[in-house]
Amino acid sequence: MASLSTIKEGSSMRRTLIAVAAGIAAVTLLSAGPAAAEDNSSFVSQSVPASMRVGIRVAVSLTFRNTGTTSWTPAGGYVLGSPNPANSATWGVSSVALPSAVAPGSSVTFNFSVSAPSAPGTYNFQWQLQTGTRFFGATSTSVSVAVAARPAASITNPTSAATFASLEALQQQAFQVLPLRVRHQHRMVGAGAEPPTHHAVDAGIDHRTGDDLLEQVHVDRAGA
Repeated sequence: MASLSTIKEGSSMRRTLIAVAAGIAAVTLLSAGPAAAEDNSSFVSQSVPASMRVGIRVAVSLTFRNTGTTSWTPAGGYVLGSPNPANSATWGVSSVALPSAVAPGSSVTFNFSVSAPSAPGTYNFQWQLQTGTRFFGATSTSVSVAVAARPAASITNPTSAATFASLEALQQQAFQVLPLRVRHQHRMVGAGAEPPTHHAVDAGIDHRTGDDLLEQVHVDRAGA
């Protein structure tokens, strides 16, 4: 049988080991400190057309949710950025400011306008939250936008102010009415008859204003 002194020594060693383990755990917890703040986001929805004409302005919207532990603020440099293509002004804007602060668990919708590229082709449209130069969280679903050329201008399909001016000039020429001269003779026979009169009227129509213009009236009265 083990002696009483041996049993006491074993119990003392176990207590020492337990104390050492507890101390190590405490030191580990103290060194870790509070949980680090984290930026994160999830993509919710977007409204983006699948096709555009070159050079036109189009309204779009994207919604993201703050799934991290930090608040997004304009003063903190949080913006909506373009990762694809990265920091590119393909759409006339490379970043969009926050409309307001976004607390963890809240969502924000970015409403803004983009300009379609000036050359026809297919272009990626994708956005992500950004702070400074660092992108974080989920990206929006990438949309391949087909950018088409403008249709050629024609009489039935004018596309510019110059074309409209040309159409107006053509309309004026087509509907221009030259002065019309009308001669009418009125004669009365019998007692008390008026002397013969001759009325000459020159009239023109201005189709640009729609007003009838009386340009000249000549009345020649012959004596008896």
